Amino acid sequence: NNDVPAGEVIKTEPAADTPLSVGHEVTLYVSLGAEPGTMPNLVGKEREDAEAFLSDAVEQLKLDVVYEEVMEPEVPAGCVVRTDPAADVEIKTGEKITVYVNIAGKLPNVVNLSADIAVNLLKEEKFQNYKIETVENEKPKDTVLELCVDGAAVAPGTAIDVSSQVIIVVSTGPGAQT
Repeated sequence: NNDVPAGEVIKTEPAADTPLSVGHEVTLYVSLGAEPGTMPNLVGKEREDAEAFLSDAVEQLKLDVVYEEVMEPEVPAGCVVRTDPAADVEIKTGEKITVYVNIAGKLPNVVNLSADIAVNLLKEEKFQNYKIETVENEKPKDTVLELCVDGAAVAPGTAIDVSSQVIIVVSTGPGAQT
């Protein structure tokens, strides 16, 4: 029974409050709890979609769902990498479900592009924490020279936490004042 916790009486025969004589047999119907469900395949879904997808099961089966952040750059940032238990495995009432969500994004190759294009490419990769710093350079004004994280230049394609601050180093052009 999905509504009555396992181990609790659902009904009796004869019905409750029926007068009985000593030794009369009473049959108890005991709930086995919610029917087990099957873990859905959440891999590749955005975290918000995974939460919505699990919401009915969480309520019916009283699941304990935990979201863990992992660095898996082969999966888009913000998406489910894997679950424990895995997809298609039976899940029971009260079971703990761990959903692993990727927080890594790959830095796009933005060198020699404009700062505006660099910002758009970073946003596409789910990077939201960025800052533009300018330096005098022989490259044309507004040309991206490099990306830095934690004070060091980082190569395009490097996987980092999308919440990291990315510094976009941009040229002010030859002979310009910074």
